[in-house]
Amino acid sequence: MISTVELMDRFQVLLNQDASVYHHKDYLSPSTLPVDSPILYTRTFYEAKDLSEQKIYWRSKLCAWMYYVVDSHDLNREMVAIAMSYMDRYLSESKISDSSGYQLVGMTSLYISIKIFRHNGKCAGVSSFVKLSKGVFFEHDFLNMEQDILQTLGWRMHPPTTLAYLELLMMFLPRKACTTGTRRALYERIKFLLELSVTVQFFFGKKPSTIAIAAFIEVMEHDEEPHVAEIKYQAHFRKCVRSITGVDCSSEEVIECRDAMEAVHRNAWYDINGDGAIEKDCAVSSPVGSKICVSVVSP
Repeated sequence: MISTVELMDRFQVLLNQDASVYHHKDYLSPSTLPVDSPILYTRTFYEAKDLSEQKIYWRSKLCAWMYYVVDSHDLNREMVAIAMSYMDRYLSESKISDSSGYQLVGMTSLYISIKIFRHNGKCAGVSSFVKLSKGVFFEHDFLNMEQDILQTLGWRMHPPTTLAYLELLMMFLPRKACTTGTRRALYERIKFLLELSVTVQFFFGKKPSTIAIAAFIEVMEHDEEPHVAEIKYQAHFRKCVRSITGVDCSSEEVIECRDAMEAVHRNAWYDINGDGAIEKDCAVSSPVGSKICVSVVSP
């Protein structure tokens, strides 16, 4: 059990990294979209009205593909969040505007993530990615793009992820708040929502800390299990978040993410038949009164 001071220090390190070296510009140009309609959905490619919406479509499909690759190679799913960080930060600094270039960046980002963080599972080397590209790209394409990504990102390859925040947030929950089994189930449910959030357009550009806190509160306060039934323990968690991280769980930023996460939670489920990704749409009211539309792709 780590001390409160150490917990505060760890959280602050992650927050500082998010706000500085791992921060990126929004290359998806949301200014071309209605300001009163936060986008959580992904149109089909043929419905996309401009390059901005095409990029949203490409990003969603690449993310779903990444989950397929890591699952088929028995790799840690957090590698997808890391790869998406590489891809988003690189594309925010580049002028790639075609689907082929976008695909190469995404595939190479996952290749780098696996190369750096693989501790178990099957190895997915550059030859594997050449095969996965089905003849579109060759080894030199991936190796050249790898160097370009590394240099563009300044070799900053260890981004804070929502799962890194979740590991710390679990320590805010008192032992008496729930049974060991429920605590484990809470963690797995929150982790699943965080994995889904990578595919949801609304969360693009949101702080990983805010997304993690919103997902935690959504599961913790949910009517059905796994949850934390007693209000006093829910309040304790919120108080710890405020005092240790400086984040107000009642802020508009957190509430908006919580509303979006609630929609994801309500409309996502595991594809137990193994038939692939599941998509379902819904709409919820945001704190500012606009409708938030969610399209969930189950990775």
